[in-house]
Amino acid sequence: MTTINDIADIARILREQPEWNDTIRGILLSRELLELPEKFAEFAQSTSERQDQLEASLNEFTQATNRNFQLASERTDRLETRLDEFIQATNRNFQLASERMGRLETRLDEFIQATNRNFQLVYERMDRLEAGIADLNTRTGQLEIGVSALNTRMNRMEGKLDNAIGANYERKVAKVIHSLLGSLNLRRTKILRGYLVGVSQEFTDLVDDAEDNGLITEAQHNDIMQADLVCWGRNRYEGWEQYVAGEISVTIGDSDITRAVQRASILSAIVGQTVQPAVVGAYIDDERTALASAQGVVVLLSPED
Repeated sequence: MTTINDIADIARILREQPEWNDTIRGILLSRELLELPEKFAEFAQSTSERQDQLEASLNEFTQATNRNFQLASERTDRLETRLDEFIQATNRNFQLASERMGRLETRLDEFIQATNRNFQLVYERMDRLEAGIADLNTRTGQLEIGVSALNTRMNRMEGKLDNAIGANYERKVAKVIHSLLGSLNLRRTKILRGYLVGVSQEFTDLVDDAEDNGLITEAQHNDIMQADLVCWGRNRYEGWEQYVAGEISVTIGDSDITRAVQRASILSAIVGQTVQPAVVGAYIDDERTALASAQGVVVLLSPED
């Protein structure tokens, strides 16, 4: 019988009886600790397998990376080749552009020089033209002076001719004035102001008295004294007095109608009664006829011949 006195005896017995180790271990250790070696072995096995898988994946990744780097290197080589070709082509294009620019600059310089020569010629021609224009202006000024003098002489001649024609026509009218006034139903007519009689003393006294009495102004006095025709008569049927203030012109115009109205108004203020404005002429158009009618002016036509 084996006696156990201390721990040394237990160690000795376990060495002598190694089969007791599992029994003692089962008593002393828990189930988890007992299973630990087995689990560690499984873990080691699993870890080894995972390491093998990782190594395989790493090898595949390394191979794929090497292939990708190879492809990238080949693409880079091709890009470098194309870039070199692009740079060479660009350099050639820039060279061609530079040569064309040089030719353009040369042509531009030639154009500028030719333009400058043309402008110089134009300036010279303009100087000559300006000198010619100045000379022409001088001659034109002299011509204008001559024309102005000629126009003045022509105007004087036309004025004299118009006066002669007008005087001749007024003389013809004066010969038939009583007949013309008869068309207004006037009889016993008396010419107070006209071509043949001039200004009668009766009319002069009548106008002077009107100014003295404040019936008309000095300007109106002078105006009525320039009337072409002032006459008096009695109405053939009623017997009342009628004064007529008229303007005589070969061709009756707006101014003749206006003066007739104006001078009839002055004469009306002098005699204190309505005065008939009239125009005497050889010609009058429809527009002037309508104007005379609208202003109450009688139109007396007497042929020029």
